[in-house]
This record gives sequence, C-alpha cells and structure tokens, in this order.
Amino acid sequence: FADEPTGNLDSITAGAVSELLFETVSREEKALFLVTHQDELASRCQYQYLLRRGTLELLNHKRI
Repeated sequence: FADEPTGNLDSITAGAVSELLFETVSREEKALFLVTHQDELASRCQYQYLLRRGTLELLNHKRI
C-alpha cells in the first residue's frame, strides 16, 4: 500500500521511488495499491480507479 509515495519528492527522487516500486512488484509478483494525484504515475498502473462521492469508478484496465 502506498499513499502518495512521490507526492512531496523532487522529480529525480520521485522517479527513482516509482521505478523501485514497480520493479519490486514485477520481480516479486506482488500487488501494489497506490493512491496518487499524479496522472503520470497512475498511468503505469494496470487498473486505475477514481474515488468520487464515496464510490470507486473504474477508469482504465490494461491487459498484461
């Protein structure tokens, strides 16, 4: 679970943290639940949801 893992980081450090998260998920074959306001980071996720008025709406699903 990661709640805004790169929200307060400079762009270089944010990129490194993002790479570490996604590489670890891939290598370990685990799931990552990520909350972010950053579209670029969200676009790397297999599923994207929007929380609106207390309801989760599926925005995107990438087949892997």
